[in-house]
Amino acid sequence: IPSSTQSICRRLQLGISDVGLSIVNDIKREELLYISIKKSKLIWVQMRKSRVKPFSHDMQTHLEELYKIHLQLVEQNPNDATLHQTKYQMCEYREVIFYENAAELVNQKGEHKLAKRKSLDGLWIEYTWSMTNAAFYTCINHIQIDNQLECTNFPSILYPILSKTADSDITEKPFIELSIYESKTLQSNIMHFQYCKLLVQEFVLRVDQGLILAILAFFRQEKNTMISMINMDTDLEHINKSLQDIIKVQTDTPMGETQMYFNNIHLSPLKVSV
Repeated sequence: IPSSTQSICRRLQLGISDVGLSIVNDIKREELLYISIKKSKLIWVQMRKSRVKPFSHDMQTHLEELYKIHLQLVEQNPNDATLHQTKYQMCEYREVIFYENAAELVNQKGEHKLAKRKSLDGLWIEYTWSMTNAAFYTCINHIQIDNQLECTNFPSILYPILSKTADSDITEKPFIELSIYESKTLQSNIMHFQYCKLLVQEFVLRVDQGLILAILAFFRQEKNTMISMINMDTDLEHINKSLQDIIKVQTDTPMGETQMYFNNIHLSPLKVSV
């Protein structure tokens, strides 16, 4: 997050491991789609207070190799308690000590870092704010949309795939990432965004005619035979107010449309395989 005159003082975080949503046409008693959001596979992440940061591809590979060697030694010698304090070495770290699904890393400068082997939540939403700044971050690690119709050519219509430019499947990134940082100005209709970043990974999209027709039927509105009535609630509220109060509300309301300014916008190219 860019530097600001006032630090973030409040934070809301919401993490959902796995969630599924089924879309059903209740009139026809027909299930159309099933949307599933799943957590990531097990990866090594660095713990920083309330934040987690995945390690680079090389670090992931080396940590995983050492961790498997450590587990193998412990399984072969279950009664040797000294193995739990074994110190390994790798890359920039002179000491690596494993504790079940965690590791303590000590670099050449003697700085300690805590790493954990865990799965990232399928859906993560974070909102932080202060009087002058606000930041929003959300990501979906893995999503898949399945066609639930009885007759279909494509059982799965949308799912992410590993980019051909990736080094290995261990470098798998969240399917969607959205980051927004806003500088607030009191009593102003101008929204100033320091940056806005939207990243979408490569995915497959396959839809057949049967699903398209089913979705159109799902959203088709039935004809409303009821006579429309005029809503006079707003007018009745004005009757009970004095003219001075009505004028004050209108004059205090900022004139003009809300304007938005962006210092930095980063949008990833959309790669779709059909």
